[in-house]
Amino acid sequence: MPERPAQPPAKHPYLIMNPKSGGGQGGKFDLKPKAEELRAEVFPIEGPEPVNGADVARHAVTNGAYLPGVAGGDGTLRRSNSPSRGA
Repeated sequence: MPERPAQPPAKHPYLIMNPKSGGGQGGKFDLKPKAEELRAEVFPIEGPEPVNGADVARHAVTNGAYLPGVAGGDGTLRRSNSPSRGA
């Protein structure tokens, strides 16, 4: 079995969020502040450049996040699929 470098202990939940998905429902329902109240770190997908959600999730887990989640539409979910592989 390949050895993996030690990782820091998990510290917080992590949410990858596309605030424009679903006609902006994330903003409409105040998803970001609600997640932050629960001590989740939120990564909003913003701007014109494409974001690889799986890379974002892997980076988050490597840096102590646990329970990575995704809030968005089909495209956001597809780009964030299998975040724990290779982490």
